Amino acid sequence: MSAAVISMQNSDGNYDETERRILKYVVRKLNIDKAVFLELENSIVTLLDLEKELQWIKTTDRPYLTIEAMVNEITDRKKVISESVKDLIKL
Repeated sequence: MSAAVISMQNSDGNYDETERRILKYVVRKLNIDKAVFLELENSIVTLLDLEKELQWIKTTDRPYLTIEAMVNEITDRKKVISESVKDLIKL
């Protein structure tokens, strides 16, 4: 069920208060540990923010060699968070 929560949360690249209230209701009804939900929620919000930052960086007019290190760092952070989420879901 945790995977479904992530999918719902991340389906449109935006996470608003209405979606949050719906997910909190689902979490309560399915007796999902609140700490697990909060961890997933924080991870997805962070991933969304990192993706927005990555897209912004790629639209700058700076040469790629100038932004390459930042792009690689953001990509690495996204991988670590995604792996952590996968590990949490497996629990």
